[in-house]
Amino acid sequence: TAPPDQTVQVFHDVALAQGAVLLAGAPENGWMTYVSTSVVLGFPDYVSVKVAGDESNSAISVYSRSRFGHSDFGVNAERVNAWIGALKSRLEP
Repeated sequence: TAPPDQTVQVFHDVALAQGAVLLAGAPENGWMTYVSTSVVLGFPDYVSVKVAGDESNSAISVYSRSRFGHSDFGVNAERVNAWIGALKSRLEP
């Protein structure tokens, strides 16, 4: 229940706080891709985010994938869930 510009900025802040680096896009565009590394082995993962909506509601799509290999042992899903959880907690009144 937050406008897209607020949602995208908070998500951006969450991603940077978790050590991600903005690779492409910008919060003002509502579409960003980050590089985030896994804690254990330090492999890079790509996390793409798109935020859309109207004046009072947002929808967010997040696509996280491994840069190398085929299996990430659930690291990307855990990261997305953690980032979305942090986003929700920062946006809730």
